[in-house]
Amino acid sequence: MIYTRLYSLKQPSLDIRRRYPLLLLIISWIILFLFYGIPFMTTYSSYLLPTTSTASNTTSYCTTYATSIYHAPWMAYTEIGIIYSLPLIFIFIGLIYLLQYLCQPQPRQSELAARRIYLEQRQMTWHTFLLGITFFFLWLPWISIRILIIFLHTYAIQHALQITYYILILKSLIFPLIYASTNASFRGSFAIYRHQRVIMNARVWTINEHSIQHHRGY
Repeated sequence: MIYTRLYSLKQPSLDIRRRYPLLLLIISWIILFLFYGIPFMTTYSSYLLPTTSTASNTTSYCTTYATSIYHAPWMAYTEIGIIYSLPLIFIFIGLIYLLQYLCQPQPRQSELAARRIYLEQRQMTWHTFLLGITFFFLWLPWISIRILIIFLHTYAIQHALQITYYILILKSLIFPLIYASTNASFRGSFAIYRHQRVIMNARVWTINEHSIQHHRGY
């Protein structure tokens, strides 16, 4: 299962830990350079805003915030298909796959160990499904406006794009809360950490109290 490969630490895989993330990072850099770096360098003058000083009569140029990159039509369509649509399709297929697994009835298992493993896997599947569906719905507005601004570059769409950035900020705030509330291992580790902190604080308080009493001569 996908969640078992990603979350299980008992059987780590060197290919997933090293080769695949590195390959994905290199491909992402190449795609970003081809679709954003080269068009920005070739049409750099389109982003320059000239400002003339009335006192010294000098003209200076500053770069404005680019809400979109000037692409050729074929690059715009490729950008929509590869950078925006393809990740959404993969996420949607993954959510359907996880939902299909969650809708399956619980098998009748007599052994307690097998039942406990099944419940842990189901809980981890819920954890992955909630994270995925939250990411999908909070990322979808930005993707939709980002695709629309390629064809209609108006002030209203730019303003809507700025609003979607606040939604992305909200996503970065909601994600840790959902991760902490749905991940049982994280809650268990936090409970152990909090218990150790309580024990350590009690020991420090006892040592300090003993030191004060010894200093007073009790």
